[in-house]
Amino acid sequence: MPLHHEAILEYLVECLDLVVREQVGESLADTMQRVRRLAVERRAGLPDAESRLVEELSQLEPRELRAVIRWLSMYFDLANVVEDRQRVDVLKQRDAQAKEQGIPRGESIGAAIDELNRQGLSASETQRWLDRLRITPVFTAHPSEAKRRTTRQLLRRVRQLVPTLDGFDTENVELELLADLTVLWQTDLVRPDRPPVMSEVRRGVYFASTLWDVVPRIYRELRRALGEVYPHHHFELPRFMSFGTWIGGDRDGHPFVTTEVTRKTLARLRRAAVEGHLAECRRLHNQIVMSNQQVPSDTSLQVRLDQCAATWPELADRLTPVSPLETYRRFIRMLQYRLERTRDSVVAATPCEGCFKSVQEFRSDLELLQHSLLAHRGRRICDQYLQPWLDIVDTFGFHFASLDIRQNSEQHRQCLKEVLALQTGAPSPDNEVELRQLLERSEAPPRLDLDKLSDTAREVFATFLVLAEEHAAWDAESIGGYIISMTHSATDVLTVLWLWRSAWEHNHPGEELPYLPIVPLFETIDDLRRAATILHELLQSRCYHNYLARAEKLHQLVMVGYSDSTKDGGYLTACWELHRSQEQLAA
Repeated sequence: MPLHHEAILEYLVECLDLVVREQVGESLADTMQRVRRLAVERRAGLPDAESRLVEELSQLEPRELRAVIRWLSMYFDLANVVEDRQRVDVLKQRDAQAKEQGIPRGESIGAAIDELNRQGLSASETQRWLDRLRITPVFTAHPSEAKRRTTRQLLRRVRQLVPTLDGFDTENVELELLADLTVLWQTDLVRPDRPPVMSEVRRGVYFASTLWDVVPRIYRELRRALGEVYPHHHFELPRFMSFGTWIGGDRDGHPFVTTEVTRKTLARLRRAAVEGHLAECRRLHNQIVMSNQQVPSDTSLQVRLDQCAATWPELADRLTPVSPLETYRRFIRMLQYRLERTRDSVVAATPCEGCFKSVQEFRSDLELLQHSLLAHRGRRICDQYLQPWLDIVDTFGFHFASLDIRQNSEQHRQCLKEVLALQTGAPSPDNEVELRQLLERSEAPPRLDLDKLSDTAREVFATFLVLAEEHAAWDAESIGGYIISMTHSATDVLTVLWLWRSAWEHNHPGEELPYLPIVPLFETIDDLRRAATILHELLQSRCYHNYLARAEKLHQLVMVGYSDSTKDGGYLTACWELHRSQEQLAA
């Protein structure tokens, strides 16, 4: 079987052609081949190719046109599969060449660290840069992506078969490939309608879960590169990678993203994280199986086990089948029990007996394992099996990805007017200066009668109540930032702060207000031009500055809008104003 990527694509297309002939008949299949040939000739610039292509297509019935479109869609899907394979092969080839030359592969983490060293950065200077490193990819449900998860899974199976095409079992591989292509042909390739928001959430979690294996490899590659380039320095890697998502939290222009959807999204993300940790437990239960007769373990492990078994009798029963000589295995069984109870807490939306109260408590137990392994000649075991789990905990915690909330500034203004009217019995000031002064000096209202708010205002305020519940029950990691679309002034930010304080006081009167990052999003050309001035006014507010001081680090996140600015001023103007705005904001 040919190994060249062009030949692989040609082979896949031949398989597709065979399936198509079985499904639609020889005549239409021949038409498809003519359409493909004419399209290639048109792209090559042949003078009459376009007219002949149009004529060929114009003679087809709607049913036949749909079949041609399906065939073309599958053709490009197969081309993408081969392109993905080519990318992997190229990276492997570059990696092999770099190893032969004794240098890091270009554009790799190792090459980046090597470049820092060649530029003259010392180990301590590199550590300082690492301490500032933050990478946070954010997932969205893109409106132009209509391919079903079922279709993606089928294409993944095809992708997995491609490397085996030159193996010893090519006949069975070809039969499996033809079967999968037949299923693809007979399957709806795209969703017939817009999926419910929770379906988008589940889809996002499904694809994001692949990062569970990728993240530890990134950390491992960075540690290896640092050790090779700076062999005499011990680096402390910060938690530099985290993930965010807008799916289930972006309600600006999305009426189906409700308070209940956001609550369910937070629970779904949390459950995905806990189930991922449970999978790690099951894996390590069969890997870290050392016996105390062969190597000792820290007494702190047994002390912790005794404490937990005494507190939760059900756990003691779960530990009985595991040999008392296998302390590590018993400890992992204890972690598994507590993670299962944590998952039950997520499902029940209330703490269950034996659950972890926080991810910090969970990590502390893992650190006991780590210390014991390192103290008893188990560094290789720790580096290979436990350290990746610690990196996963630092990245995903119990929240998986931080959920960003987004709402339009006008929705906040309307909610504020109604809440102030309930509080004072008078309309809110129309004057911007007076309104800002009111927001900075007024106390949060007493417990509100939410039934007296309009449906729109009640939904806005209820969103803040959900965020307050999340902060109180779990931790701040689960919430990313509260993004204000169409921010026009500092008052828009102060309005959100006032509503957040009001929602917290609603169910937690007298308790200290936790920090929720409030993120202005500047989108119009005019707002981009005034963004630096607005930010300066905001930071001059004593009320907001005191609130910002609650953050772990004193910094303000700001966003600029590429899409709406282009709609507002055109592509060229938007690009220029976005550039200027970011320069001024960072000055």
